[in-house]
Amino acid sequence: MLLSGVATAQIPPELLEKYQNLSPEQRQQVLQQAGQASTAGPETIRQGDVVTQPVTVTPLQPPASDRGKERTDAGEGLANEQASGKLKPFGYDLFAGLPTTFAPATDIPIPKEYVLGPGDVIEAQLFGKQNTKYSLTVQRDGSIQFPELGPIQVAGLPFEDMQRLLQQQISNRLIGVQAAITLGPLRSIRVFVLGNARNPGSYTVSSLSTITNALFASGGVAETGSLRRIQLKRQGQLISTLDLYDLLMRGDTSADERLQPGDVIFIPPLGVTVGVSGEVRRPAIYELSTGIASAMDLVSMA
Repeated sequence: MLLSGVATAQIPPELLEKYQNLSPEQRQQVLQQAGQASTAGPETIRQGDVVTQPVTVTPLQPPASDRGKERTDAGEGLANEQASGKLKPFGYDLFAGLPTTFAPATDIPIPKEYVLGPGDVIEAQLFGKQNTKYSLTVQRDGSIQFPELGPIQVAGLPFEDMQRLLQQQISNRLIGVQAAITLGPLRSIRVFVLGNARNPGSYTVSSLSTITNALFASGGVAETGSLRRIQLKRQGQLISTLDLYDLLMRGDTSADERLQPGDVIFIPPLGVTVGVSGEVRRPAIYELSTGIASAMDLVSMA
């Protein structure tokens, strides 16, 4: 039975199939109720009623004999699903909520490979024949002025090498004195987030920041940008490429490199995408890393 007129618009699309299973008497009652609701004017809306947008008339389902046929135009079907809001790009909601602060972290362990630079503060606790504590700031020339020892170059050294150097200098030149070396407040560095970022520009971040920290500071990746080919460049050279799908799907942060002053994070344009819908856990629009993927790869992502 074909539905037409105002009454059709009053029946939600998800109820049309149930309507077709009703008896003729029940169908007539539904149509009469829908017709009465359509003739109600604005004055019949009571306080507290929920006012919704008119239901859009959707095409009727094909006959049962045609429901099993495949679509001849898969591209048109995908475009219709995107337009209806059923499929959304995967991964961009990672940046939906922005942090309230980008204050440098000061209470996390210092990695051994951390490279010192001007502005870092070295805390030296001497004990033995002499019990003294010093807070030494790395100067612009890369040195610290250590009392009784003079200037010592430390800029460019990894944290572990700096510890070993200062402990050797103290034990050799201050007889009977040992030292515990750590880091105090860390310096800030300036990096650039360019390309298809939500807010491209120059950002000041903690010297312990990684690529993802800078991405969050810039508001994240725009939907015109690639989540799978984020590039870290240093002095014009490509250092690494970050695939955020590794983080989102497997929790892998091995490619999330630590930043250095002057680094550039470049977000290239979005690559080839494929929409996956139907009986999958994560129906969405996925970006392909190489432009080619098997059906098993797509099902695995979804």
